Amino acid sequence: MRTGTTDTTAYSAKFLFLKTVRINVPLCLYSITSFMYHPIFQSLVYQKACLQYGDRIGIGVNCSHPEISSNSELQAIANWILLLSGVAICSLGLFTSALIGRFSDTKSRKAALLIPFSGLILEGASLVAQSYYMELSVYWLVGSEALFAAFGGYMSIFSSFFAYATDSMHNYPPKCRSLVIAVLEGVIGFGGTVGYLCLVLLKFWGFVGLFTAFLIIYIICFLAVFFLPSINSRSTAESRSTTEIEYKRDMFGFDLVKLLWQQKRIGTFIALIVAFAVSFFTFIGSTHISLYYLKFRFGWDAALYGFLKGPTQGFATLNVLFIYPLLRTHNFTDRTLSLIGVISRALGRLWLAVTWSTSSTFLLMFFDSFARFGASGMRAISANIVPLKNHGSMFTLFAVTEAFSNLIAAVIFHTLFPLSLDFLPQLSFYILAVIMLIPIVILW
Repeated sequence: MRTGTTDTTAYSAKFLFLKTVRINVPLCLYSITSFMYHPIFQSLVYQKACLQYGDRIGIGVNCSHPEISSNSELQAIANWILLLSGVAICSLGLFTSALIGRFSDTKSRKAALLIPFSGLILEGASLVAQSYYMELSVYWLVGSEALFAAFGGYMSIFSSFFAYATDSMHNYPPKCRSLVIAVLEGVIGFGGTVGYLCLVLLKFWGFVGLFTAFLIIYIICFLAVFFLPSINSRSTAESRSTTEIEYKRDMFGFDLVKLLWQQKRIGTFIALIVAFAVSFFTFIGSTHISLYYLKFRFGWDAALYGFLKGPTQGFATLNVLFIYPLLRTHNFTDRTLSLIGVISRALGRLWLAVTWSTSSTFLLMFFDSFARFGASGMRAISANIVPLKNHGSMFTLFAVTEAFSNLIAAVIFHTLFPLSLDFLPQLSFYILAVIMLIPIVILW
């Protein structure tokens, strides 16, 4: 008889990567654009806001001049527009991603991926036009975000990839789900590393060139997903009819909560969701303001920001791809590894608060190197306590949690950060570091 260790060892990270390579390719390509997108979008907002409001607030230099980085009025306007964008994609995405998650469970994992990629292509075309016609109002960028959110947004893309991958491993030992989730986290991280390092292309290609490249990649991803096998297709008319009834009866996946309540696992699951929500709130809150923060304090641009985030993401990716599976096969629990991850994230936010120069900021690579352990571990714990048939709803719940955390973070930090510029720009990062005590205590 095989032991659990033997099972997990037999299915190595390399085996699982090859097993899921057909989804790893589009996931990696999307991750490259996803991690590039935020700083490029922020830079576009900043420049279009400068063009639109420069005369009104008395900016006496060209909008590409480094001097505008420390203009607190322009910072406030740009943060307001980013706040509206965050509200648009998160509030609408909360609803649509929940529907798509349930659709994934009851109808088709593949179709649940095609829907958000369709919206992504439409958003990409819109951004190409808006970056070409810079005289268009900056507020049209908010409309592009809302358009993507109407098709599920980024939340549906990531959650549908996770649901598809874990469903494809249903014939393998349960611990393989922990490893395949770590593999997907690693693929996302690798894409993020490449994406951040590619931010330097903004100087050479400009906004139009980069958004055109994004649109081409979105189309490639759509085609790659289109040719994936349908792993949960229904073979009989009776089963198709049953799933149709299930979908109409429980469109938002509330049966998952009822099931966990009956199994007396609801407390554990809620604790995991809270820990995940706070951890993601810290991550996305930092993401919302870190470029503008470093721009204000040290005059950074998107390219220099990419040179920080690229290696930081790279170290975190190597750890989640190789160290996480290695420790997992040597009897480290997912909870322990998650705890390491949230502590790493807390130290990273604290370091951004105390950093005193451009060179010292690059030590973030060390403090943030295990941060991806947190999400991997919490998703893996959940995947092992939730039945496979509910994984679409489960991963969608994580995605909805991300969207809600993103919404709250956008409102708080795009409001607090501009207000703190005149007395303590680091205030937001001190708050983020302290908040991370919540998931640390939960996972302890």
